[in-house]
Amino acid sequence: MKHLTKRTVGAAGPADKEYFVWCGLTPGFGVRIYPSGRKIFVAQVRVGRQTRRLRIGPYGAFTVEQARTSAREIIRSASLGIDPQRQKRDARQAITVAELCEIYMEAAKAGLVLTRFRVSKRQTTVVIDEGRITRHINPLIGSILARDLLKGTTSYCSIPATKKSYLLVRKAVTSQCGKARFRYPASRYVQGLIWYGGKTFGTPKG
Repeated sequence: MKHLTKRTVGAAGPADKEYFVWCGLTPGFGVRIYPSGRKIFVAQVRVGRQTRRLRIGPYGAFTVEQARTSAREIIRSASLGIDPQRQKRDARQAITVAELCEIYMEAAKAGLVLTRFRVSKRQTTVVIDEGRITRHINPLIGSILARDLLKGTTSYCSIPATKKSYLLVRKAVTSQCGKARFRYPASRYVQGLIWYGGKTFGTPKG
């Protein structure tokens, strides 16, 4: 079995039916050749008794080595008993922090988000919150999966907005996106967002 290289992938021409060329260097890594000439990198693994074949991406958008790196990550996950196909599906279905903010703002505008005094947030406060989302939260952590931000936050989802809780929220944020430069009011808002997300969707374990 040949190793997959730029030369071997480039030389693989179309046939009457689609076929695969597998790599001898990285078992489970291959390229699918379509009759149209299109070439798609794939990774094939076994998880329990099931065989999974995952699409990595087209040749051209991915170099052989980039696709090999992705395949090795998939193969490594499968060796640990993680179903990469299910993991990919779950990640696609999970909402981001930006999407959680959108859900939160819709609820706040409808008067469904309560303050610590058990009354609806004033609309002037909602406008300020919207500005914090636009200027600070979405640019820094909007693309992070909300479930990742919520991990391990059960212990401070309901504690008062103090300096200590601010530091805990900052730690949760920086663990996901590096040294995010959050101002104190924005971090307090993220604390409220974590509390709302945990209450609405449940807090992921881990």
